[in-house]
Amino acid sequence: MASQQQPGTIPPDQLIVATSEAIRGGNNEGAAALADRALAFGLRHPVLYNARALALQQKGQFREALAEFNHARALAPRDARISNAIGVCLLNLNQPMEALKAFEQAIASDPSYAQPYFRKGWILEMLGDRDEARKFYETTVKIDPNHAEALGSLASAEATAGRNEEAQSFAERALKIDPSQPTAVVALGIVDLANRNYAAAESRLRSVIDSAQLTLRTQAIVTGLVADALDGQGRYAEAFACYRYENNEKRKLYAQSYTGETRPPVVVGRIAAFVNASPAESWMAKASSDRSESRVRTHAFLVGFSRSGTTLLEQVLASHSDIVALEEQDLLAAAAQDLLASDAGMRKLVALTEDECEAMRSDYWRRIRDRGLDVADKVFVDKLPLNTIKLPLIARLFPKAKIIFALRDPRDVILSCYRRHFAINTAMFEFLTLDDAVEFYDAVMTLGVACREKLPLETHLHRYEDMVADFDNSIAAVCDFVGVEPSPAMREFQHTRGLGVRSPSAAQIRRPLNEDSVGVWRHYRENLAPVLPFLRPWAERFGYAAD
Repeated sequence: MASQQQPGTIPPDQLIVATSEAIRGGNNEGAAALADRALAFGLRHPVLYNARALALQQKGQFREALAEFNHARALAPRDARISNAIGVCLLNLNQPMEALKAFEQAIASDPSYAQPYFRKGWILEMLGDRDEARKFYETTVKIDPNHAEALGSLASAEATAGRNEEAQSFAERALKIDPSQPTAVVALGIVDLANRNYAAAESRLRSVIDSAQLTLRTQAIVTGLVADALDGQGRYAEAFACYRYENNEKRKLYAQSYTGETRPPVVVGRIAAFVNASPAESWMAKASSDRSESRVRTHAFLVGFSRSGTTLLEQVLASHSDIVALEEQDLLAAAAQDLLASDAGMRKLVALTEDECEAMRSDYWRRIRDRGLDVADKVFVDKLPLNTIKLPLIARLFPKAKIIFALRDPRDVILSCYRRHFAINTAMFEFLTLDDAVEFYDAVMTLGVACREKLPLETHLHRYEDMVADFDNSIAAVCDFVGVEPSPAMREFQHTRGLGVRSPSAAQIRRPLNEDSVGVWRHYRENLAPVLPFLRPWAERFGYAAD
């Protein structure tokens, strides 16, 4: 074949064809040599630059490869495969938003080409939008039913959501096509973890951890899942070493994106300082009725801090026929950016007119309707733990709303934040070190105390451990607070359908209530030792034993 010939033996007018044949044969180095000779002859063709880029990419020289792919795209701007290749390079250069644009260009150029749909889904999942990611994985499989990576990703999505049977089905389809498809193997490992088959999970996950198909980010996450398997076997020192590795690697990957921003503890501390310095009357005087709430029996916000048991409580509440719950969707982000991001914004918040408040409330309820939720004559629970940060805004816009403030032993909270495999954003970046997680927790709890003392908020404190120890009385208290009678269905919360759980607790809440997550910090006492003195005052304040 021409691709096996030495570059110098091929006539110039055949070099482009020979280069294409070499690429198809997987001989990237030979293709690059042919491309070099063709370009030296003055030939210009996207195949030639593509060949050089592929060889550079194979060597891990992604920046140089990107330059060559861009030369190719300049000659063939509508070539979907070149745009897709550019996206892959940008991903390897840790530029996900630029990569997303390249994949979108590839989809626009050729809607029948499956690969950019998969890659776009992968980025959306990395950015934390799992619902949208799933749609692109499904589109990939619709176009190419034998796309093993997309099937593996669907298996992983189902496993993470606690839908084990569906995960098993997708994984088996993927592995039938590619017996070593790593994402499918990882999905089965997650199923093993959910079923508490910890030794099997460890073995399965370790089998793929060094796979060349896994990105550095995915390798870090799989290492964290191995840690979960080790924890389940009581091998806590080994587990913590794996958690630390996962978080350190993630921190390296995301440092450029998040270390330049004003850190969340600083932002939260400034809000708390403003609330503490403001007269309580300034908030009371502005409290007014919410005309938009008239269709809702009770409007409640479920807040606290991440990993405080809010997902479990929400699932229990959502099991009640008179309660509608919304899981982890920030409907107040735009208003918060305007009114909580600076002292000037906070002053503007306090001075809002009733018409301005009503416009923001109307936008909030429109977003609820847009999500297909019918809250008429229902108790509506808006659950987002870190909406604690938005309590000043909530108090101003929704003076009749009830606040369910979730508490859990702060030592278990911090350990859980450190151990769980969050999609990284500005707030979750803080959980990658124990020191940062504790600083963030301290800032949020300080603000929560200030808001409960200064703002006209009707608040119920709900302790996770109380719910575990005495489910009926704990839930009855929450039901009384929001104005419903307890329902027998609430004890069967793990069977509730229709609530799209987006947090890392998805698999856990499919199990019956148990005490497995109470006092876990004691297994990691030595690892937590540097931060325990900073958590002790909060543990004492919330009534938790010192040991």
